[in-house]
This record gives sequence, C-alpha cells and structure tokens, in this order.
Amino acid sequence: YDIKESLVGHWKLNETSGATAANAIAGGSPGNVTGTSSWGAGRIANAFNFDMATYMLVDNFTKANDAIAGCAWVKMDPNAPGTMAVFRNGHSDFNATGGDLKVLGQFELGILDVGGELRPTAAVGNSPNLPRATGSAGLSVDEWHHLAFSADGAQLRLYVNGAQVASTDYLGLINDAHMDWISIGARLVVDTNTPPAIPDATTPAYFWGSIDDIGLWTRALTANEVSKIYQAGMAGQDLETVVIEPPTEMEFTGVTKNADGSITIEWTGGGTLQVTTDIGSGVWQSVDGATSPYTFTPTAAAMFGRIMQ
Repeated sequence: YDIKESLVGHWKLNETSGATAANAIAGGSPGNVTGTSSWGAGRIANAFNFDMATYMLVDNFTKANDAIAGCAWVKMDPNAPGTMAVFRNGHSDFNATGGDLKVLGQFELGILDVGGELRPTAAVGNSPNLPRATGSAGLSVDEWHHLAFSADGAQLRLYVNGAQVASTDYLGLINDAHMDWISIGARLVVDTNTPPAIPDATTPAYFWGSIDDIGLWTRALTANEVSKIYQAGMAGQDLETVVIEPPTEMEFTGVTKNADGSITIEWTGGGTLQVTTDIGSGVWQSVDGATSPYTFTPTAAAMFGRIMQ
C-alpha cells in the first residue's frame, strides 16, 4: 500500500529552464531534450511544452516483466493534428519490418486519431501480440487530462481522469525490451549511430501541447491508485504524495443459534454481508443494510456467509 512501490520512473517536469528533466527516482535516468526547450505552467507546478519538433529521450530505465503501468497529465494544443506519442518504449509502431515480424518495445501511452477524434490509447508488448486499449470518446483540447494505463498479465486497462474508459484481455508477460530508452513526445526508431534513436521519418507522432508528471511502474496499478493520483493532481500535488490506506481487516467473531431457530452472526471490520445456499455455485446475494450483530431466520438447511470489502 505504497504508491512508490516499484515506481521506476517519475519525471515531474517541474523545471523552469534547461534541456534536462530530472527523474525523481534515485538512480533513474533523466529526460534529455532534443529540440527547443520550453517550460511553462503545468497541472502541477510546471510542465514541458512540446511543439511538434521537440522530444525528450530517457536513455535507460528499469524494465518490466510481469506487469507494467504508467501515467501522465496532458494538455493538447487546439491545433493538435492527430496521432501523438505521450511516452513510450517502442520502435516506430512497435512492429519490425521485413521478415522479422515481432513486437519491439514494452509500452506506449498516447493519442490516436480516430476519424478526426483525439482518443487516448495505450499498448503493451506481449509478443507476438500488441494488446491495445483505446477510449471510445475523443479528448477536448486546451484542457488538462490525466491518462493512465495498467497491465497485470490478464488485462490492459486505460484510464482518463481517474476512471476506466477501455480494457482489453491478453495473457502472459511483458516483452523484453529491444531498446533501453524511453521517448517522450515523439515516436522514435532505433538508430545505430549517436544518439541511439531518431524520430520516425514516416510517422514521428510528435506531441503538440504540454505534458506533466509522468510516472512508470513495473507493477500494475489498482483503480483506486489511479483515482487517487488523479485527485492529487487536481489538488496540485504530484503522484508521490498519494497515500494508500490498507483495507480494514474483517473477521467473523461469532455465530449463535437462538432458541427460536434464528441465527445471530457477528463480525468486525465493516464490509457487506453476502449469503448463499450453494457455496459451489459462486452466486452470492448481498444483504442490504446488514450490520454486526445480524440476526436472521435460515431459509434452507445449509447457508453460507462471507464479508466483502
């Protein structure tokens, strides 16, 4: 219950000048600007302003294996043209060219042009597949939005402003990264020279607008964590300020058969009482308004109960 657990990258983008965006994680690589440095007001303190010709390159990061999650605040320019990269570890559109067809990269968070709508999208490398989740509605421009994705080995979920907007099923681990770097604000391709990556000549997907408070985890985020990160940002606080409270421990403490045939059950920790007459069916019925101690008359020879958080 620590938002910083497995947090391997946190680029607050709070600088006011210069060509480097610090990584708040100890030992983490910063983002280095290629193009024109431009800093301005963000959702949380400052942000970096991208102009469709500028991007950042993070030369290395801790790679994911079982699961991955990431988030960022974005504000698109009113003239933003379409598909744009927010941040990603991927070569071009992830797929290699020629006969070696495989997914190249671990993740992507961005904006996808769907019929002229600017929709949020996320993808993860799960070779030979590329699970992708895309929102069904476009995002407004010139307004801050919080985008987040979380992949747990079974589902990739996409969130906008703290609420899930899309998901897709997949199975397995996250691909080994074929490149060490992360690009912010553009779609890059592998280059054998220095620097190790250059913008895709065909579809660079430059971002036009502002990006703020980027986070990357080598674990999945819960819906509650994503919601709290969004709420913190709305209050002007970065993602590391989020506090996650562990759930209250719940326990049955007593079951009493009364003289009139009724049953009284007691438990601690709150929660919702659910009952079933067939524990193998998987079908449970919530008892609305039930609090401890709760007395009821059985309606079957055998009944089972549980407490749900």
